[in-house]
Amino acid sequence: MARGKPQDWVEATVGQACSIRNDLRLPISKEERAGMSGRYPYYGPTGELDRLSEYRLEGTFALIGEDGDHFLDVENKPQTLLVSGRFNVNNHAHVIASTDACSAEWFFNYFRHRSLISSLTRQGAGRYKLNKAALERLPILLPPKTEQVAINSLIREWDRAIDASEELIAAREKRHCWLLQRLIEHKAARAHWETQELSSLILERSERSTGHDEHPVLTSSRRGLFLQSEYFSKQVTSEDNTGYKIMRRGDFTFRSMSDDGRFVFNRLGKYDTGIISPAYGVFYADGVSPEFLAHYLNSAYFAQLLARETQGGTRKALRFSALAGMEVDLPSRTDQERIASILDGSRREIGLLQAQLKMLRRQKRGLMQKLLTGKWRVPIAEVEVA
Repeated sequence: MARGKPQDWVEATVGQACSIRNDLRLPISKEERAGMSGRYPYYGPTGELDRLSEYRLEGTFALIGEDGDHFLDVENKPQTLLVSGRFNVNNHAHVIASTDACSAEWFFNYFRHRSLISSLTRQGAGRYKLNKAALERLPILLPPKTEQVAINSLIREWDRAIDASEELIAAREKRHCWLLQRLIEHKAARAHWETQELSSLILERSERSTGHDEHPVLTSSRRGLFLQSEYFSKQVTSEDNTGYKIMRRGDFTFRSMSDDGRFVFNRLGKYDTGIISPAYGVFYADGVSPEFLAHYLNSAYFAQLLARETQGGTRKALRFSALAGMEVDLPSRTDQERIASILDGSRREIGLLQAQLKMLRRQKRGLMQKLLTGKWRVPIAEVEVA
């Protein structure tokens, strides 16, 4: 199972090393839970589902899904949970208790980002199941208990650093929203702004590509502007994208249809030129700070103004002519640049923190691969084995 494993590590199966306590599970329908509201968590395979007035489990246990689509996304979705205290578990997760050979936390870390596809069975289209027999057959490497404790402790330190980074990003996101409200969205911020028609400040770009794949193919989403090949993990344009709209660096684009009435305006900054489907609107700023405009168009204040200009029932449509015809209140150019500088600085700070978080996660994954296979050893201090 493991080439080059340490001599004092044991190769076993989950059935041999772990205690599977599915007898402690408590399957309760959502309707029944409505009358049992309380303070004890009720877990499914990927997280907390509810809180109940009673509990069945007490202590520290690992949970691994019996079924679910999280099995297909090991990179982004943990395959296990570690739960402590008093709680309940539904019948869609297996419950793993500690034994003399394997702690629940070791099981949790060992399988947290491990693909289990080869051990799954299918139940209908796209539904995968890890039954108890398959779980018992899963191979697992077991270091001595003292080394399990040391490795678990080291991984917890990395988890704490990641949690702290996530909390800092959340705090900076809240601060950014506060700045946006203070500088643009609150009525008091706009007290001395002047009314202008957007047609005098934005111009539609009407250029079209004259050949296939003339420039990088782009797609615009609520998360930003991306290369289509990166966003979909493949190129999904038609065989010939001649006639696509051309975007120049600094241009804005928006999807002309929305299922919920929300429109996002993305700006091209990564490439000098790109092409995008004719279904998107493309324009550029002229007479207004483009940096300010990017924040302004995506603010809650502008969304309220825009709601009056969109057409349709459930699906809303927005044409460039309707956008350009809007009357809006705007600050002076000097104030536009001041506001944009503050908001851009806030966004850059968040971007740096997100990059740091991504690096921490990548480093932790690499560390876990080494530690959980015994390729890297942890010095063992005098620790008390749980």
